[in-house]
Amino acid sequence: MEQFSHVVGMELKKAFCSKKFLFGMCLLLLFSILSAVYMIESRAGYNPDAILAGMKDGKFTRNPDLALFTFYNSWMGGDDLSLASSLFYTLLPVGAALPFGWSFYLERKTGYLKNIYTRVGKGTYLAGKTIAVFLSGAAVVAIGLVVNVMLVFAKIPVITPFAGYNFYNHIYFCNLWADLYFSVPWLYVLLFVLLDVFYGGVFALLTFAVGFFFRNIFAVLFTPFLLMLMAGYLEGIFFNNRVDFVPAEWVPTLFLHPQGVHFKIMGWVVALVTVLLLAFSLLTIYFRGVRCETI
Repeated sequence: MEQFSHVVGMELKKAFCSKKFLFGMCLLLLFSILSAVYMIESRAGYNPDAILAGMKDGKFTRNPDLALFTFYNSWMGGDDLSLASSLFYTLLPVGAALPFGWSFYLERKTGYLKNIYTRVGKGTYLAGKTIAVFLSGAAVVAIGLVVNVMLVFAKIPVITPFAGYNFYNHIYFCNLWADLYFSVPWLYVLLFVLLDVFYGGVFALLTFAVGFFFRNIFAVLFTPFLLMLMAGYLEGIFFNNRVDFVPAEWVPTLFLHPQGVHFKIMGWVVALVTVLLLAFSLLTIYFRGVRCETI
């Protein structure tokens, strides 16, 4: 146990105290800040008192226009207007992989594995590496989202969304956690933030696993990103012209953005895709790394 703790600490230090972590963090942070700035500026000239609705004796009794532009449809997950928000979710697999997802590939290529295997067991090393890779990917996504939420929260009013304004919210009751959006919206935001952060770790692990199959650094780094693009393209081909049913969204980079999807977000689909990606990554690391004599 002491040896395992030492390996985990060593891997975490390599993951978080590196220029690669800063690069991955800055990539996603750039888009999160640009999204916040765009939404804040687009709301700056909006005056909800301009609509004279609900007047009684010269005073407002209610103003339904107040819920049009709120924090809940302006944070990163509520922004379906800016290019920055789309790029954040599209490039999330790359940003999550940059800090440490490709470290195993580099260490195998440089011969570092031969040195570490003489000091700790293969299983201990790969377990510590797996933990550090997951946490590094989750961390860069968390930083980007937290900064975005804080900036938008500081400038845009927090008003509970109104279901009658779904033209502005784009949240429909068939979607994942949609009932929370109109009753406990802060919980809705929190759940999607946690899902996005968790997927930062999932994409980092997927990059780790891909490193067992490729010998090219660009293939290792960009394969998860390209897989998401290809899956989205194929999904559009097969589903866009189907009028007999409303298909579910299967592509993670699309269902992680609650207002940027083409199809409905179903909880069982999100759970199934997550389990499949995690199973592939962890089983690959175990069988190709721990069980295989030669890597």
